[in-house]
Amino acid sequence: MYPNDFAQASRTLSKDALLRIRKGRGQVVTVLEGLVWITQDANPRDTFLADGESMQLEGSHMTVVQALQDTRLVVLAPPAETVVPRARLPRLALAN
Repeated sequence: MYPNDFAQASRTLSKDALLRIRKGRGQVVTVLEGLVWITQDANPRDTFLADGESMQLEGSHMTVVQALQDTRLVVLAPPAETVVPRARLPRLALAN
């Protein structure tokens, strides 16, 4: 993603605003400007992110991002998995 793409994909949260992310496993939250507090259900660790910092979300539980000041951030989906098709083996005729 190029810097201009970040600007187009970014969102703004005003101070104390909440962003809820359901089933966010693998998504990446990047703070472009500001400060956020991130808490995830079933995870005892809370995280603070400031200008230029990122975090990849773990687990499939609810994640809450709270702006501690006016903040501009971007949430990127995880990269798509590459699926390699299974090779087909020729069927062998079984002799009885």
